[in-house]
Amino acid sequence: VEVTFDIDANGIVHVSAKDMATHKEQKITITSSSGLEKNDIDRLVKEAHEHEADDKKMREEIELRNQADSLVYSTERMIKENKEKISPNTLKSAEEACEACKKAVESKDGDSIKKSMEALQQVTYKISEALYKTASPKEGDNNQQPGNNEGGDDAEKDKKKKDEKVVDAEFEESK
Repeated sequence: VEVTFDIDANGIVHVSAKDMATHKEQKITITSSSGLEKNDIDRLVKEAHEHEADDKKMREEIELRNQADSLVYSTERMIKENKEKISPNTLKSAEEACEACKKAVESKDGDSIKKSMEALQQVTYKISEALYKTASPKEGDNNQQPGNNEGGDDAEKDKKKKDEKVVDAEFEESK
């Protein structure tokens, strides 16, 4: 007797047995019975539709908490990287706003999370504004700010343009 077992990609087992003397062959197919019946599928779909509003609300809460966590992280990183450039008062208010936002996230109260995020964003804006103000004088030392031209700059540029000779050329690459 020769017996063969064959499992296909769907997990279905095909078994065949062949008697070598009589050349008679028997086959059997074994399938999984774990599939859901039609009424079970309909029941699960109905339950999913019933809980759709709750799921949407939960998703929004989770996204809000993730946004708050991201804002806290980016603010803390900005503070860490620029601590020496931030005034002590602004630094203190930023750290307090970060802590308040963390506590709001832990409380899982959507309104308090939104309020603490708004407060933290305002502090972050103040920090960013202060950082840009401290960066501006360094860039302005070489008189590149608009309206800061010293009379002769434009005339010199025009003269250089007139002195230049521009030649149009086309080329082909030969192989």
